[in-house]
Amino acid sequence: MKNVLNTNTIYVLSIAFLIWGVFGLKDIKNQTFDGFDTNQFEVIRIEEAGPADQAGMKIGDVLVSSDGISIKDYKELDKRPRAIIGQSRTYLIERAGEEQTIELTYTALPQKNKTNRYIQFIIALLFIVLPSVVTSKSNSDLKLSLGLSMTTFGFLFLDGPYFENGPFKDFVDIIGIAIITFALTYLADYLLKYAPQSSITQKKAYRLMFSPMVFIVAVVLIITVIKPDYSSALNTGVQALFTLFFLGYLGISIVTLIRKFLRTEAAKRKEYGLDLMLLGVCFSLLPLFILFTINTINPGAEIPGDDYVFMGFALIPITFSLALNRYEQAG
Repeated sequence: MKNVLNTNTIYVLSIAFLIWGVFGLKDIKNQTFDGFDTNQFEVIRIEEAGPADQAGMKIGDVLVSSDGISIKDYKELDKRPRAIIGQSRTYLIERAGEEQTIELTYTALPQKNKTNRYIQFIIALLFIVLPSVVTSKSNSDLKLSLGLSMTTFGFLFLDGPYFENGPFKDFVDIIGIAIITFALTYLADYLLKYAPQSSITQKKAYRLMFSPMVFIVAVVLIITVIKPDYSSALNTGVQALFTLFFLGYLGISIVTLIRKFLRTEAAKRKEYGLDLMLLGVCFSLLPLFILFTINTINPGAEIPGDDYVFMGFALIPITFSLALNRYEQAG
């Protein structure tokens, strides 16, 4: 009954996520592009020839307000509907100690961004569908664990439909955060339990591994409900919390697999499929970990190919599924 329930859970999640992703694809034509990124209200990246560049915005500018609403007034900004293609918004920025006004006109997503969204959807399909197909003849705990891990991880690559600001959107955002934190946690859990199983999984304290996930979702829930006024300390604290969680669990997954590979004899590595899994991790999780670490230390750093790091994740569901299939056939 437990296996059936878990299998059905995976199927329900898969269908729900795919529907979510399809509606997200349909919304691409309505999504806008501003051509700049910020960190703590400071412009750290500008797309060449994009809307921000054409409006005269420069790296280092500090955003003060948008259409008369303070950038720090999250409550008022949250009430605005999203910008539409061709709409202009007036930004008050501070540059070299002086305030200036910039009018930025939003455009449709560049073709590169649209193409990347479609590629992300295909990668999500691999995460959601492939593990169940490759291991379809098995109903083992590891297969169920892989299916749940890959399915929730696939959600990270899906853009959903647009919802107007309000309680329902807040609810959807909280669910999204819960799924993302679960995916990162459960991926680390799967790698720790995969052959050869790590001894730490047998200890009672192991369940504490899931505590950070619960804590983060609770923090997001509280902030979403209360909607506190802007605070530099709060903003920095929340950002640091997410950074530590992301790098921490990504690091656990990477280190766990590398340790297992190095400590397992060559014949067993092949039997367990550790060589396949390491290949997938080296072209996905590891580059992402390095990229995220660099951006944390130096926001806005120009890293060649950073827009395409996500493509390597297509290897994860392929290599992990083949590895598990090889391991179970050998056993």
